[in-house]
Amino acid sequence: MYINLFFIESRIPDKLITPVFITLDPYRDSCAQVASYVRDFHPRMLGLTGTPNQVAKIAKKFRVYFAEVDHAVDDDDYLVDHSIVMYLISPEGEFIDFFTQLMTASEITEKIEKIIKHR
Repeated sequence: MYINLFFIESRIPDKLITPVFITLDPYRDSCAQVASYVRDFHPRMLGLTGTPNQVAKIAKKFRVYFAEVDHAVDDDDYLVDHSIVMYLISPEGEFIDFFTQLMTASEITEKIEKIIKHR
């Protein structure tokens, strides 16, 4: 899901939110590839990867669906089916809210603004 993070930042104080991307394909997405990928979205976006077990564990924690790919087949041109959700996590690591692909940047920003004002 692509949301214009610069739009969100234009209405929420600078550096109050750190965007984070976590790959669901650690077999193909090296640290360098993830770093290159996130630069296309936002200069402060953090890109994370890990071992297959670490990725599966974080996906399970956040109830992210993704389909395992048969890596025995020698084909690098595959897609990873997955749910598309963004999460708002507190600085302490607590889940606050989530946003689906059906929401606009404006709707997401309004929800985040309300949450910040109430915290």
